[in-house]
Amino acid sequence: MQQGRHRELTSLERRFVEQGVVRGKAESLLCVLETRGIEVSKALRAHVLACNDAERIQRWLVRAVTVERAADAVDD
Repeated sequence: MQQGRHRELTSLERRFVEQGVVRGKAESLLCVLETRGIEVSKALRAHVLACNDAERIQRWLVRAVTVERAADAVDD
């Protein structure tokens, strides 16, 4: 692609970008819990990483800052 020329992303490319954003938030959620010293089970880690709902992951990420147990962050 030449410099200065832009094109719209295809729907497939947009979907990949959105999936990357969701994955990044999921990894951030796990990082917050682990940094706070909160144990994250393998099952819960798999559940978080399998989630593809951006709004849900965002809610979980916000909760991760204040919960005492990892399960409380992802409880919907």
